[in-house]
Amino acid sequence: MLAVTSLKRSVALPDVPTLAESGYPDFDLNDWNGLFAATGIPPALVDRMQAVVAEAIKDPKVRERLDPTGADLVANTPV
Repeated sequence: MLAVTSLKRSVALPDVPTLAESGYPDFDLNDWNGLFAATGIPPALVDRMQAVVAEAIKDPKVRERLDPTGADLVANTPV
């Protein structure tokens, strides 16, 4: 593997440099995943969903499964 496309090295591939380290300092390409809900969903339910996801990504069993994929797990606030 030549490089990863994020600005920081992948947890799954710690010995593989980033493209920034390889001479392309402005190259930053990441994927993004999220949860979506129908319009009009009660705000309390949205808040509950965010809290459950935030708690789940702290769970060692979840991390054990997702960390090797290189996923950078973040529990952002609802938009």
